[in-house]
Amino acid sequence: MFANTQSDDNYVFVSERGKSKTSVMNPISVIRDINSYLKDVFGQDTRITSHSFRQTLISNLATAGVNTKIIQNLIGHKSINTTYRYIKTTEVDIMKSLEMVR
Repeated sequence: MFANTQSDDNYVFVSERGKSKTSVMNPISVIRDINSYLKDVFGQDTRITSHSFRQTLISNLATAGVNTKIIQNLIGHKSINTTYRYIKTTEVDIMKSLEMVR
């Protein structure tokens, strides 16, 4: 089990027993590793990337009724229009909305 550490020793996580330490990782390296893993799992031709998870999260938050300004703030978009472009609706979402009005 890992616990967050507040120390200045440049480690993000230190095991509760102090045996394992993880250094700060470069975000670009993490994204590259995730995308490589996704290609290994889904095939080299997959269009699924780490960015797909971001878009899914934003769409799911919007579908759950979270205020778009809150989503914008959470994700860090400067423009609300960028946030709107990430939100994808499905026919199920549309039908649920119509049921609420009925």
